[in-house]
Amino acid sequence: MDALRAALKQRLPDAFVPAQVVVLPALPRLGNGKVDRSSLPPPEAAPVAAPETAGDVLEDMVASLVAALLERDAVGRTDNLFDLGFHSLLVIKLVARLRRRLGVEIAPALVFDHPTAAAVADQLRTLGADPDAARQAVA
Repeated sequence: MDALRAALKQRLPDAFVPAQVVVLPALPRLGNGKVDRSSLPPPEAAPVAAPETAGDVLEDMVASLVAALLERDAVGRTDNLFDLGFHSLLVIKLVARLRRRLGVEIAPALVFDHPTAAAVADQLRTLGADPDAARQAVA
């Protein structure tokens, strides 16, 4: 399955690469030939590694916002957000929260192009996000 995901990563944006792949001998079908979604087995939970701690206040803020949106205890600074289950609606929520807290205009594409907490924080610095404002927003 890792080979399939690696091949997809070469051809697709990170947001379109499935977080998990489940192989079945055949899809369960209803009498009319449609896929019986209720009969599909749930994907196995992926092992959760301890997240790499963030490096500074801005990275901490981004990582904690992402963790809250994903309803996780923590997110590592270099974890790919889309591998963790992030999607376009969560990107919009993250961008709105960052705009509100930092007062910096951010396009959602920034998160799609830089899908880790560290990379988003780097881009926020480039856009002029004030680490002191981040410290006050976290407090």
